[in-house]
Amino acid sequence: MSCSASALIIFFLQSVVTAAQFSDPKLSVSPNPPKEGDEITFTCSMPNDFNTITSKKMYSFSKNGRVVQDFGSKHIYRISSASPNVSGYYTCTVQLSEAPNDTRRASTRIKVPELFSTPKIEVSPHSMSEGATNRLICSTDILNGSAPLQFVFLKNGLKVKEVISTEKYQIYEMQMNDSGDYTCEVRTRDDKVKKRSQTLRIAFGRDKDSEEETDTQFPGILLIIGVALLFKYRQKCSALCTDQRLPPPPPVPDRDPVTREDLCYARVDFIKVQK
Repeated sequence: MSCSASALIIFFLQSVVTAAQFSDPKLSVSPNPPKEGDEITFTCSMPNDFNTITSKKMYSFSKNGRVVQDFGSKHIYRISSASPNVSGYYTCTVQLSEAPNDTRRASTRIKVPELFSTPKIEVSPHSMSEGATNRLICSTDILNGSAPLQFVFLKNGLKVKEVISTEKYQIYEMQMNDSGDYTCEVRTRDDKVKKRSQTLRIAFGRDKDSEEETDTQFPGILLIIGVALLFKYRQKCSALCTDQRLPPPPPVPDRDPVTREDLCYARVDFIKVQK
């Protein structure tokens, strides 16, 4: 038997033995169960009876059938900050260099509970008027655990108030010059979990009754102004039209230096004298 044939037989027998000893891996999760904000570590390990086999092992990790870490020498997969959307089925797949077509798998399911809900920001009372005391309320629902939460109010992206509390809501008193875009952020004290509310635009104005009164008076004022302008326009138009219809006055004739009042009349009677 030639050397090449012997080597081929040895390689074949080694592959058969390796495949026969290729047991299923074990997938562990730490911490278990995880919670929101935790760093999760998946470890894919092989049984102790396989440690004597000097084979190169390749590991791959997937979530719900989609690969999240391709084949490589790392038998660990980490998630830096857990959130509810990382919940699902995770699988580790192991293959050997001597038998690349033969793989072994192990799966586990994790569920990450939400610590608190996305905060909501609202103003009370809802009407923004002069002289009134308005408050911004940041509220959230504590779903799991009772760790103190940090409430942060932001105006136009800048922090205006920060407080640590075990309550599910906080209040920020506003003044008349506090118009702007407000948001609130709720986070854990270790900053592992942060959630921000929607943006609420605050614009202070006059009292609602004053606005309604102004809204009622404004059309009347416009009507009076319009009537006055129309009357003035018609007067001007009437004067122009009258001037155009009247004929020009006749020219004044030059008078004689002797006026009518200067004329006088005399009577002369002639008497015939007889001789």
